[in-house]
Amino acid sequence: METTPEVNSSARDDSAGSPVNKDAMRRMVLIVLSAFLFFGIAGIFSKNYLFNRHVQYVAGGSDVTEVKVLGVVMDSLSGSPAVFLHHESEDVYLPIWIGANEAVAIQAELSGVKSPRPLTNDLLKTVIEALDATLEKIIINKVKNDTYYALLSITTHGNSTEIDARPSDAIGLAIRFKCPIFVSNDVLKEYGVTSGDAAKKRSEKSRKI
Repeated sequence: METTPEVNSSARDDSAGSPVNKDAMRRMVLIVLSAFLFFGIAGIFSKNYLFNRHVQYVAGGSDVTEVKVLGVVMDSLSGSPAVFLHHESEDVYLPIWIGANEAVAIQAELSGVKSPRPLTNDLLKTVIEALDATLEKIIINKVKNDTYYALLSITTHGNSTEIDARPSDAIGLAIRFKCPIFVSNDVLKEYGVTSGDAAKKRSEKSRKI
């Protein structure tokens, strides 16, 4: 995959605050990757969440790639949490800045922590199943005005429907249904960051100092 081009800002989920500077995003990726390697955080997640097949699926005219949820971290630069998606074979990371409540919902499910009362995603899962439907997959399909968009692909009685959703809500549902998570290849190319890209940025900054 080509090196991520320089852009003025990165996109976010509309549950989060302002866009984050792309250089800050690269620094954050490097810090997070170091933490994952040092603490072995990635290993604590169930294999049910480690989706990594490269799949071509047409959604709105764009091919997409299946990714895994790596985890949720707090970005000290922006003060907002971010969920990290990862495509292992291409070594591409896609951080999506999300709201605090959405971060709690995602991390709780990843960690196996059950709330005494249902969270919004738990409620939505119950409603979908009560209607004899299931979530087949989610697709993070585009970025518009620095905001990520996603689609829920829901099937009931053999009929499929795609519903617009925030990526944070879509990801929270996907890990509860244990269904695949897809990202548009165009989005990965524009907003994805590789560990080599982040390290190169750090090296360039060190040389300047």
